[in-house]
Amino acid sequence: MIQILPDGVINKIAAGEVVERPASVVKELVENALDAGARSVDILVRGGGRDLIEIVDDGSGMSADDARLALKRHATSKISTVEDLSTLDTFGFRGEALPSIASVCRFTLETSDGSSPEGVQIMIEGGRVMGEKPVARVRGTTIRVEHLFANVPARRKFLKSVQTEYRHIVKSVTEAALSRLDVGFTLRHDQREVFRLRGGRELRQRAAELFGSKALSGAVLLAAELDDLRLRGILGAPVASRRTSGAVHLFVNGRPVNHRGLSYALFTGYGELLPQGRYPFACLFLEVFSSDVDVNVHPAKREVRFTDEARVKDFVITGVREALGRELGTRTFYRDRALKGGTNGAGSGATGVERRVGENDLPWHHTGLFTGLLPDAKDAAGSLFEVVEGAPAHDDVSVERPESARAGSDFSDDPLIWQVHDRYLIAPISGGIIVIDQHAAHERILYEETLGHLTDAPAASQQLLFPRLLELSVDQASVVDEFASLLTRVGFDLKAFGGNTVALEAIPPYLEKAGNEEEVILSIIDDLGEGGEGIGSVHEKIAASVACRAAIKFGQRLDPVERRILVDRLFACKKPQVCPHGRPTHLILSLEELDLRFDR
Repeated sequence: MIQILPDGVINKIAAGEVVERPASVVKELVENALDAGARSVDILVRGGGRDLIEIVDDGSGMSADDARLALKRHATSKISTVEDLSTLDTFGFRGEALPSIASVCRFTLETSDGSSPEGVQIMIEGGRVMGEKPVARVRGTTIRVEHLFANVPARRKFLKSVQTEYRHIVKSVTEAALSRLDVGFTLRHDQREVFRLRGGRELRQRAAELFGSKALSGAVLLAAELDDLRLRGILGAPVASRRTSGAVHLFVNGRPVNHRGLSYALFTGYGELLPQGRYPFACLFLEVFSSDVDVNVHPAKREVRFTDEARVKDFVITGVREALGRELGTRTFYRDRALKGGTNGAGSGATGVERRVGENDLPWHHTGLFTGLLPDAKDAAGSLFEVVEGAPAHDDVSVERPESARAGSDFSDDPLIWQVHDRYLIAPISGGIIVIDQHAAHERILYEETLGHLTDAPAASQQLLFPRLLELSVDQASVVDEFASLLTRVGFDLKAFGGNTVALEAIPPYLEKAGNEEEVILSIIDDLGEGGEGIGSVHEKIAASVACRAAIKFGQRLDPVERRILVDRLFACKKPQVCPHGRPTHLILSLEELDLRFDR
């Protein structure tokens, strides 16, 4: 039997589309405040938004009659006809946010349009009006959302940790603050002031307040225009690139959006300036005619469609490419790219100068068809295999190897272990030879050790003589707050230093020689900021991130003792076959395969 659903059920269904988590509530209410002409928006959050969300604005406010209407479904002041959808210049327009939110919490609306000293307060619980009374207040609106999803326990149990929900709120408010430079924003969480931003700031100033001055170092300002298309923003320097896309912020007509086409255009504009597998810091603001973009694609309003997407993408690619070309130039690209090294974070240790392979780099010189084709024995030892001057002879090396290593590696009693091109280790084994990827092998070792520290005994720490001060973005600082205890277990000691700055006071011992502890911890923070809330997945993410950043790199020379220890530790691992990313750590060439290759 077909029936009309009750309003309460309809509102809860709508809430499922509009109110995904506390950050969704913050987004909708902040956007309402901005649409109301607010010049100042204060956000107070407790318990990651589960317990309390309070938004106070100094916008136009509402009369008592309008306040009652605003709590009805599809009641809005922003559109009145179908044609209005093609000329939207506001954030909200459906009229679903307030009744949807009010249906899944204890909701209090207090507002005044300033026409009299008296405003109105309306209290709702679970979608039912519990009371209304006059209150004395100035023009503006205050909305309190308490105990979100208390009456929908099935939804509440799917919320993540307090700190995870808080980080989503930070991201939402950050986007609003970037889109409206003329408005002041204050965000407080559990009585701690996260930031206080004054209105009337320039984009570079506000971005520095939100992301730290380091992210803006070497950044390029972008401004381009073509007929009805306008583009402005900030493009971070390639050397400031990150391993995740969390620092990319895209806006269309002031609305924060997720759009694959625009992301593709941004990355294409950077081209080879951006190391492979890295993402830039960027804030892009695209303005188009309202009639050329559809914002009514999804209830959350995060997606948009363009009438001529190819033209928009070409415009963005050209604008980004020209802005970077004017400011950076190709010479900077080669220097930065070489310094960053190869892909996967396994840098080559290059000197920073573009270099071609010359005749002298080959293990022999082509001086004739036969003459000099093969090196003599002395040259062979120095060019085909790595010999470390001053290192002890192999027979003098004595390393105690675990029984598990002996059983798993199948090495002969006293194998030679050569390093080839500072990348691979080669050694004879019974029945063939083994080739080991030194970076992947060390990744597997560090991954399993780090997992052990997270679940069993914490890692030792090496105290730094002089602590390193790290200026973080608001989002990065929230990640540190959430995962500080786990980072301590793997050997990092981070202390608050005021604002969004932290002091790195201790590091894991294996980073002491590497000298890249700042890069490692920032990469770990970025990786953690990408999500994966289950405790198992968080542990694995931290372990994989530590392993990838701290492992020895391609191009890093190892002495004979280090090679032997690396091999022993690899085959003492539970899963020595692959690195944490699934790539093989080694391969074995059997004598049969070698014989076959030589037609024997």
